[in-house]
Amino acid sequence: MLSQKEVVNKLLDPASYPHETESEIKVIETNGNWVFLTGLFAYKMKKSIKFGDVLDFSTLEKRRIVCENEIVLNTRLAPSIYLGVEMVDEIGKINPKGNPIEYLVKMKQLPQDSLLSNKLKELGKIEENTIRKIAKTVAEFHKSNVIYPEFSIYDSIYEKWDENFRTTRKYPNFPYDKELEERVYKFLENNKDFWEKRKNLNKIVDGHGDLILANIFEYETEILIFDCIEFNEMLRLQDILEEVSFLAMDLDYFGFNTLSDLYLQTYLETMKDEMNISSSFIQFYKSYRAYVRAKVYCSLSLQDILEKEKTQLIQTTKKYMKLAISYEF
Repeated sequence: MLSQKEVVNKLLDPASYPHETESEIKVIETNGNWVFLTGLFAYKMKKSIKFGDVLDFSTLEKRRIVCENEIVLNTRLAPSIYLGVEMVDEIGKINPKGNPIEYLVKMKQLPQDSLLSNKLKELGKIEENTIRKIAKTVAEFHKSNVIYPEFSIYDSIYEKWDENFRTTRKYPNFPYDKELEERVYKFLENNKDFWEKRKNLNKIVDGHGDLILANIFEYETEILIFDCIEFNEMLRLQDILEEVSFLAMDLDYFGFNTLSDLYLQTYLETMKDEMNISSSFIQFYKSYRAYVRAKVYCSLSLQDILEKEKTQLIQTTKKYMKLAISYEF
């Protein structure tokens, strides 16, 4: 049977696809996937990996299940992108009737310049109307989403912060900040009743989980939010304030504080009953999301990579930590 690297090489060949492709297949590699850009369609293949209790793609059957989950979950916010699951046969071709050795998520390939993170790099700006549309899309998504009243949001956010601190203390080069840790635990302790009320008010949703500019297309007049966390439900279950704060933090990171405020204002106005929420809780969640990004970039810097890449990752880590510390709550 072909190894995953051999399958990757096969999928770089236009002859492996049952449709016309561009003459050169492009591949994007991430921590957990390979994405093949063929022109008409994009195909995502899961790496055979396992990260503790967080992510497990270690068997073919697990990869099949997570591919199917990805289709179901992402059709909530990007139904026109996600088309189905395809099989790769023993000779490395996409074949619905073959003996599967890998599974692929099939997606409509959209122009890369319609990705908001790319628009930001190219144009240096995002239109206010785009931000308003995103905020309203997220708000409507939250209104119609599944509620988890039995989920303990206080325990969840406490454990997530606690895990962040425990992990990053062990990282060399991580700009650990004891004062921030003390502020976090004090805020959690002083506001425990708030999170209990949030649960009772049905503010806990099965959300997107990774709501950042790099996961949003503005295609023609449509906002398409894609690539949600499909591999771990616990990373999607959250207070709606946590989810909305993630993109707000992302806008802050790139220097668009005014757009961040506009996004939050539009979201809260659309939700209506959230208008009286103290800004300190949003600042708290922004800090959490910035800290997570800092942790991720620092962990990447620990890999066997070029010194130049390591230096860049450490600089990004420090920038996210500076942002996390800056939020007042």
